[in-house]
Amino acid sequence: MVTIAVANLGLVLFDLSYIPWRNFYLFNVGGFRVELFGFQAQVPRITDIYDPIKGIEPYRDTVAYLEKVEQLKAEVADQGLRSTQVTATLAELRELSNQMIDTNPFALADKTGTLERIKSRMRSRIGIDSAKGAFSEFWSQPYLSQAGFLEEMNFFDEQIKRPIQTNYFRQIGETGSFVDRFFFLDIWFMNIMAIEIALRVFYIHRSKNLSWVEAASWRWYDIFLVLPFYQFLRIIPVLFRLHKAELIDVQLINQQLHASFLAIFSEEITQTVIVRVVAQMQESVKQVDVKQLLTAGAGNNYIDINNTDEVAAIASIVMQTTVEDILPQLRPDIEALLKHITETALQQVFVYKGVAQIPGLGSIQQQLTEQVVLQISQSLFHTLKNMPQVDEQTTQLAQNLTKKLNQILLQEARNNKSVDKVKSLLIDLLEEIKINYVQRLSQEEWEEILTETQAITKSNKKSF
Repeated sequence: MVTIAVANLGLVLFDLSYIPWRNFYLFNVGGFRVELFGFQAQVPRITDIYDPIKGIEPYRDTVAYLEKVEQLKAEVADQGLRSTQVTATLAELRELSNQMIDTNPFALADKTGTLERIKSRMRSRIGIDSAKGAFSEFWSQPYLSQAGFLEEMNFFDEQIKRPIQTNYFRQIGETGSFVDRFFFLDIWFMNIMAIEIALRVFYIHRSKNLSWVEAASWRWYDIFLVLPFYQFLRIIPVLFRLHKAELIDVQLINQQLHASFLAIFSEEITQTVIVRVVAQMQESVKQVDVKQLLTAGAGNNYIDINNTDEVAAIASIVMQTTVEDILPQLRPDIEALLKHITETALQQVFVYKGVAQIPGLGSIQQQLTEQVVLQISQSLFHTLKNMPQVDEQTTQLAQNLTKKLNQILLQEARNNKSVDKVKSLLIDLLEEIKINYVQRLSQEEWEEILTETQAITKSNKKSF
């Protein structure tokens, strides 16, 4: 069945290429003699066999033209160039040349360009701008005598005859389209494949206990083998069958197609999804009533999933990290801030101003400030560092503080207009994320991501 499917695909591809490549088939496939075991045989041209399938037959006008040229050659060989019969034949060739230019017998075969090529070559040969005048000059006794009859006939055979031979007449059916009998060749293959598909569907239906529709869809791609149109799609089931028969490996092709598909669409799909998510977040922020949400959150309908006060636990972790890691690094800045605040406060005391103006006591401001800052910072950091472990009373006090803080924040949120400003800033932030990060992703970046993903996948397969 694989052999039959491949043969049918080859026939389909040949049929699709026949009209565009008919010139090649005409002069290069067949039409020669072979000798085998002492016997000689004439191999017919492929065009002689396949032309009837496509409704192609010789175009009578161009055939008559070439036959008249062959008649001229025979008459010149028998009677000479200046005989009366040769003169009449040359006159007929001049008339036929004018008719060929006027009627354009190449149009039906969509070969008008071939006629233009013939006219151009003849004008270049004679050296005049008129195609009709060039043909009339070429088919005249004075020109052929002066230029040499044999030499000009060689030019005609090489440059003019072959293009004329490519012309043909194609039959038109009752539907108004060209006659094409390929279906009568293809139907034999289609019948064979249809029988094979029907037997397989019956077998799958019985052996796997599937419905007829499920059994038919088991190898859905085989349907292309029995369609009388879009025959080029038969390459899909043929590739699958060749792969199943272990004649070719389509896994690499599948991977390349998969990677190409992802590289083409990943950027647009991902951008679309992320932009959609961010836009939905913006819409949610616009529609939500933060004040009402905060009020609802303070009620008794809150669901606790782990019997843990997450706020208190997070606060404890944050406090520990702040005391042990953050505050020591910020101590110089804190002391500088305390110094500035102390100096500002002392400047407001009237007595302190008077003492600072007494000679010899002007440096008291700096000394006093440094002492105050030193005492405050040492006390603060010592207390925080040596804070005892959290006991039950401390936990209760922290919870009371958290509850009171929550109530105050809710009350202020309901009464403060800054919530609307926060909403506006959040919406603008999301818009900036879309512009600066999502929409700037390029095709090259996605190809790099796919390459890295494939490398990770391969390494994972090797590890297993």
